[in-house]
Amino acid sequence: MKDAVTTDTPSKARVRTMARQGPALTLEIFPPKSERAENNLWSALYRLKSLNPDFVSVTCGAGGSSRERTTNIAKTMMARVGVPAAAHLTCVGVGEGQLEGVLADYWDAGVRRIFALRGDKPQDGSPVAMAYANATELAAAITKIAPFEIGVAFYPEIHPDSPNLQHEFDVLKAKQDAGASSAYSQFFFEAGTFLRFRDAAVAAGVTIPLVPGILPPLDFAAAARMANVCGASVPDGLKARFHAVEGDLLGNRLLSAAYTTDICAALKREGVEKFHFYSLNQADLTQAVVNALELAQ
Repeated sequence: MKDAVTTDTPSKARVRTMARQGPALTLEIFPPKSERAENNLWSALYRLKSLNPDFVSVTCGAGGSSRERTTNIAKTMMARVGVPAAAHLTCVGVGEGQLEGVLADYWDAGVRRIFALRGDKPQDGSPVAMAYANATELAAAITKIAPFEIGVAFYPEIHPDSPNLQHEFDVLKAKQDAGASSAYSQFFFEAGTFLRFRDAAVAAGVTIPLVPGILPPLDFAAAARMANVCGASVPDGLKARFHAVEGDLLGNRLLSAAYTTDICAALKREGVEKFHFYSLNQADLTQAVVNALELAQ
């Protein structure tokens, strides 16, 4: 497959990726589960296209359950909306001998960026194929097959399964050595959370770009529940501010936009040049924040 798709070596592709100057914005969406949700997604994507994102990543479900929908959305998005796509690929759901075929499908669809992730097992406990133990192994395997740009994830407040912060840095360096060209953070609620991790990771030897994952909390209760699952802390002051506008749709939207703009502005002041927005398949808040910060290229 490698000879068929390019003459570049993976290392050359990574050097080229890190050296180029591109837009300072990437976005994330998830495959919709209904016709109405899909129509809303396309409407949002046409609006988000005006921000000129570097790419829009498409997630997949637990156990790799939505990989076919991930591929279809990525392919349709590039053809219909005209924005580059990145596809999430998890260890969970990729069985022995399946990876090359999966990557060939993505390459044939025009996808050139893969997010290599461990993934979550199905909540019902049903058995799943898993040929790779973690994202490091998956990234290394992808690199051997074809020169995709590989993104990986990190938790600025430590992964729930990680024993300590040094382990986080060791894992990031291993992903870097395996072929990752950039790393994207789980969402967080204070700029200092990301900045402290970034500075310590660089001091520990991480050299790939570390990109903050930004979640505009339009539905603060839902964001807090997600934070509880992934181990992200929610400041008491922020809880109080959103509690004060509970039931006030306009007040909640204004607070969400102001809060997200403030945290991004604080990151920009400390040298952050790229942002990854978890759009939740909506355009309004992401557009408002990006335009306020003049991130669009």
